[in-house]
Amino acid sequence: MEEAWDLSRQERREPLWRVALERSHLFRIVRARLDPNKRKLVPTADDPFAGTNAVPPGRVISDRNFAVNQITAYLSNWQKLVELAAAYHYQPVCILSPAAGLDPDFALPRMMSAFRLDRQTALQWMHAFEILYQEAGRQIENLRAAHPDLIFLNLTGLLKPPQQYYWDLGHVYDEANTVLAERIYGEIAPLIDASLRSLEERR
Repeated sequence: MEEAWDLSRQERREPLWRVALERSHLFRIVRARLDPNKRKLVPTADDPFAGTNAVPPGRVISDRNFAVNQITAYLSNWQKLVELAAAYHYQPVCILSPAAGLDPDFALPRMMSAFRLDRQTALQWMHAFEILYQEAGRQIENLRAAHPDLIFLNLTGLLKPPQQYYWDLGHVYDEANTVLAERIYGEIAPLIDASLRSLEERR
C-alpha cells in the first residue's frame, strides 16, 4: 500500500500530457515494440491485465498460498490498527467494503469493456476475485475469534443487486451510502453509546 501511495503521488507530479500518454493503450503497445523491457505492461492472452505490478488471474486461481499471502499482507494493516489500539486505548472498527466485481451479470460486461478483456479472461478474473474474497472472509473470521471484543465487518455481499447501487465496478450511487451508513451504525452503536456514557461519567 505504501508503494501504491508513492506511485499515486508520483503520477500527480507528472505533467498532464505525460499522465494521458501513460494511460493510453496504444502508447503501451507501441512502447513495448520499441522497448522489450516494457512488454510486461501490455495485455496478452497469458497476462491480459496491463499493469506494472499485476499478476495473471491464473496465478491466484492455481496457487492457494499466493492468495493466502496476499490477503494476509492486506489484513496486516488491520492487525496494525489492533496493536495500536492496545497501546493508545481506542476501539478500532475494520470494514471490508462491498464488492460489485463478484456478480457475473453486473461485472462481466463491465470488465470486458473497461479492461478490453475477452469473455473467458474476464471470467478468470472474476474467479480470482472470488478466491481472494473468500480467503479474506476466512481470515476476518480468524481475527474475530482472536479479538472478540473488537469490530470486524465483512460487507462483501451487502449491496445486492449491484445494478441498484453501483454505477461502475468500484463506485456507488449516493443512495448506497445511506445503506452502508445504516449497517455500519447498527454494528457500532453499542460502542458509541458506551463511549458517550464514559464521557458523561468523567465529567
